[in-house]
Amino acid sequence: MTMDISISSPLTSYNAYRPESPATTAESQDEVLPATRDTTPEQTEQEAKTTTESNPGQQFSDSDKRETRELQRRDQEVRAHEAAHKAAAGRYATGGASFDYQRGPDGRQYAIGGEVSIDTSRPEDPSEAQSKAQTIQAAALAPADPSAQDRQVAQAASQMAAEARAELAKQTIETGESAAQYAAVDRTGASEQPNSEPGKLLNEIA
Repeated sequence: MTMDISISSPLTSYNAYRPESPATTAESQDEVLPATRDTTPEQTEQEAKTTTESNPGQQFSDSDKRETRELQRRDQEVRAHEAAHKAAAGRYATGGASFDYQRGPDGRQYAIGGEVSIDTSRPEDPSEAQSKAQTIQAAALAPADPSAQDRQVAQAASQMAAEARAELAKQTIETGESAAQYAAVDRTGASEQPNSEPGKLLNEIA
């Protein structure tokens, strides 16, 4: 089951923050690697400030400063958003979050888009399917501001859970009917047993 990768893939990606306008992403793997290490939003902001302050000769216009601050804010939001998805997904998250980057006026790479891959394949057992669907739904809606795609994933998970509940209900009904049939057979068999008079067998033997 998939939401946006391919029909045959069991993975779904949360494209939580896709920029509305085309953004400049890293042009090479070497450019991306330094920015893909695990960092907290506070570290990201502090490092950006350090980079700027360590180049006092570099001049930044007011628009550059505004853009840098906006990229810092977006970077924090993106990382927090994807971290919420991953934490709620638990064992169904198939890896860490991946990000799209844009280079800021200060020369640093900032996360402007991200995704978390989650296994959304349907287990055969309806009880397990219901539990998994509930986890996926919780993961999709975990961020404070779920995106439109997050809500689509949650809706698909809700459908999976509903189907699993229907199967469980059907199994319960079938199990109850089987038990009633067995009980009826037992009662019928007991009623068909020949009545024996007390002491008859003893009298015949005597």
